[in-house]
Amino acid sequence: MNQEKSSRVAVITGAGAGAGLGAAIAHRFATDGYTVVLVGRTEATLRQTAQEGPDGADMHPWVGDVSDLAAITAVMNGVADRFGRLDVLVNSAGVAIPGTVDQIDMDSYRTMMSTNVDGVFFAWTEALPRRTARPTCTGSTTDSSIVRQPVSPSARRVVPAQEVPG
Repeated sequence: MNQEKSSRVAVITGAGAGAGLGAAIAHRFATDGYTVVLVGRTEATLRQTAQEGPDGADMHPWVGDVSDLAAITAVMNGVADRFGRLDVLVNSAGVAIPGTVDQIDMDSYRTMMSTNVDGVFFAWTEALPRRTARPTCTGSTTDSSIVRQPVSPSARRVVPAQEVPG
């Protein structure tokens, strides 16, 4: 854990323990001194992620389903009210239902699309108006590619995180 605490706030979706990269990403931001809001559908796995985090980490489990616009709006409003800022959003929530096109039923397809596509859109839609003045936000799509992306309308390309200073 970095000894110098920061007031930077990171929201990580899909942050339940054992649920892919979300927990590991959350732990990394906590190690770097961020206040980390862990978002997921299951309180027990979010609490486990917080308990397994680095010593002294400032991690906050927050139950919410990214595929539910009202739920993710409530999460982002709560983050803004409690912390007064939002510096980073990592969309790590994702659902994979194995099978081929002819094997997956419509309900399974909608579940994947509502989490993997709608959920990313909903989270960004609700996060961007609450972000701090800094002109970048960090995100991880469900394909686990982490990027830092300029949010200005003049942005022409996605910039790998290692190329963005600070």
